[in-house]
Amino acid sequence: MKGETLRDIVNGLPMISFTSPQSILSQLSLIRADLARHPLSVCHIETSHYRSSKPEAIERLMKDIRAGRVDEFRIDEARWGARRIFINYFAR
Repeated sequence: MKGETLRDIVNGLPMISFTSPQSILSQLSLIRADLARHPLSVCHIETSHYRSSKPEAIERLMKDIRAGRVDEFRIDEARWGARRIFINYFAR
């Protein structure tokens, strides 16, 4: 179903597959809001093209998703209760 997530374990790491770009953009918006409210919070983002721990990386990642330049990435953020999360938002 559109917008739902599927949780699984891949190589010992939790994996979340998003079935639509809108679902991941919604989650990233929540993370961005958390980072704005709590400036000491940390969020690590890694794609095949860049790696960053700066809050601005969320904006760049969201732009890349909207433009279709990224189909998978890794994010380390406390909201999802896991240290490292792999996300493939096209569920491929």
